[in-house]
Amino acid sequence: QFLATTTTTTTTSMPPIAWKEAQQLWNNNENNKENGRGEFLIAMHKYDRAIKTLDAKQMQLHKEGKNKTKIKLEEKHRLIYDTIAKECRKRGHMNLSDVKAVYAFKMTRGKYRPMLMKYPEEWNAKAIERQTKKAFEMCAQMNDSSDFRNGKKILNVLSCFLKQPGMKGIGTATASLILSVYDVRFPFLSDEALAVVIPSYGKDPYTPLNYANFVSQIQKKRAKLLGEKNIHDKDAISHSDIEKALWTVASVNLEK
Repeated sequence: QFLATTTTTTTTSMPPIAWKEAQQLWNNNENNKENGRGEFLIAMHKYDRAIKTLDAKQMQLHKEGKNKTKIKLEEKHRLIYDTIAKECRKRGHMNLSDVKAVYAFKMTRGKYRPMLMKYPEEWNAKAIERQTKKAFEMCAQMNDSSDFRNGKKILNVLSCFLKQPGMKGIGTATASLILSVYDVRFPFLSDEALAVVIPSYGKDPYTPLNYANFVSQIQKKRAKLLGEKNIHDKDAISHSDIEKALWTVASVNLEK
């Protein structure tokens, strides 16, 4: 297990909340003969419906004047997973418009922070293409089992995004979502999943080491859900599926 690190950066936003629904799903394999696989599968299959439900809630808030921005979450979701995911896998990188769309989706699937939407206007298109290409090439070289227990390799992939010239505002969480769109072995570091997977995350939840630990814990959970003999089955539950399942059950608490 990788230890959480502290940072001098002050986090002004609310810390991630460990919603009880996600906690129950994460922990339900302890006394469950099927290792909780059935519950995860049910939650996974409800993900698209949860996106639609949250989209409807956000639209209603907009109509009531409580949310000035028309978020269009479901539309953003389709763009990311029906179009951008397929295209970036073919070309081997994301372009500027792709990453802007991923960032916009990240800002709306969880807590909407309109002030952070200023960063994409400062990004450099060549830097985005170069660094996503570099990261995706590194992903392709990673072994399903051993390399996802290797924090150093995960940190190396993250380094393609963090503190790069022309990419201000792309932190660990955004980088994880970019990676998850390209490669489902990299789960998105969402607040809803992070809070239950690594509850002892330290002062700053969004450090690279916390993400390495997050991936490691999700990989262990996947092995329990599938059994060691089936962990190489790429058509079975993925790391990203586990994150989406946790978000799905927690999403009933969003936009209340």
